[in-house]
Amino acid sequence: MAKDIPSDAVANDAHTGGVATNAHTDSITNDPPSDTVTNNTHTGAVATNAHTDSITNDPPSDTVTNDAHSGGVAGRQFSRGGAGACATGGTVVDGVNAGGNWAPVTPGKWQFPGDQVILAQAGVARPGPRRPFEYAVLRTGPEFASVEIEAQVRLDTPTSVNNRDVIIVFGYRSDTRFYYVHLSQDNTIYPHNGIFVVDNADRLRLDHQWNGQVGAPPAVTDAAWHRVRLTHCVPTGEIAVYMDGSATPLMTATDRRLGSGRVGFGSFDNIGRMRDMKVTGTPICAGQAATVTGTPGGDVLTGTQGNDVIAALGGDDLVRSLGGDDVVCAGDGRDVVLAGDGDDRVLGEAGRDLLNGQNGDDSLYGGADPDLLNGGPGDDRLYGTGPDDVLVGGPGRDTSHTDHDQTPTPRSDPNAEPRTPTPEDRNPGGTRRG
Repeated sequence: MAKDIPSDAVANDAHTGGVATNAHTDSITNDPPSDTVTNNTHTGAVATNAHTDSITNDPPSDTVTNDAHSGGVAGRQFSRGGAGACATGGTVVDGVNAGGNWAPVTPGKWQFPGDQVILAQAGVARPGPRRPFEYAVLRTGPEFASVEIEAQVRLDTPTSVNNRDVIIVFGYRSDTRFYYVHLSQDNTIYPHNGIFVVDNADRLRLDHQWNGQVGAPPAVTDAAWHRVRLTHCVPTGEIAVYMDGSATPLMTATDRRLGSGRVGFGSFDNIGRMRDMKVTGTPICAGQAATVTGTPGGDVLTGTQGNDVIAALGGDDLVRSLGGDDVVCAGDGRDVVLAGDGDDRVLGEAGRDLLNGQNGDDSLYGGADPDLLNGGPGDDRLYGTGPDDVLVGGPGRDTSHTDHDQTPTPRSDPNAEPRTPTPEDRNPGGTRRG
């Protein structure tokens, strides 16, 4: 399929497999794989089982699903024992037992037989802040803002070891910045059976149940499987942990220092296992909670005339952000982004992308693959990442940067400033190859 985009216009011909657009120069050829999404609607939406004002997707396991529509996140509500409700969003990640979905601290200590995630050897202390010794971060799917995590866990260290534990990681930003809940049969010392944060310092206890001598009742006291459900509401900072189907949380905390991140599983210094993890949440784009969310397949996503945060996720997507000062993360796949009016920020990410800033003072960031960045009218900043990127300015004072000049601002650092451009970077209406 070929993405052939005439200036500021896209002729969409949706059919089984993704977005088909016809186009002119510097076209990006799109040959989607055979295992793509089937389109059950004939206009625009490239999604399975599409229905009125909604994009839904029913993919196989080990993928991401989404219940959100193009105008915003259709959030799932969860309650925290009388503390109110929070919209988690509709993006679901599940079926993640395979080893390729995980990034362990020490891969050799883990086993992935296909139906479980097993920490088979205890971790060891590492340099830096006092924090869990061994865990694996889920790398499949997006980073999340508000989130609900469901899983079954089992402690494999013998019950005779009173301080045995497993942990659920959430809000993971780096190896020294994340939250975790510690599930243990001991609740009498500070580091056991509670909710903690690691923020470039030794882990800090957060849960309301700890009174200085004892905490919440032990989460696990045997060698059986136990269901755990964790909710994290980013706007309020509320965190709650539920065990074995209880409607009342075992542990609660309130903390807002880490607003978003990935999730994971592990143990402070013991062994254990997990299965049937399901993560439901609101994806983030450039550190902000998405207001418009795609699916793992090819989508047609349309923003509003206001300020939008659009996370397209996987697939070959067509994104029209319309008016306002928008932030767009195109995600994996061969994507076309028409940023519309406003001062927009567009991140191409993986795949061969066409990023068109259109009107306004825009910042366009290429991804890992060859991309075409077209600034359009306005004073734009174009960031290429490889020698095969094509950077096209337009009317206005534009600046262009290659990977030798400037690394594109990552999602997790939305406020980072690019370097001051040199006179050679000034590109009023010109074209430059990365």
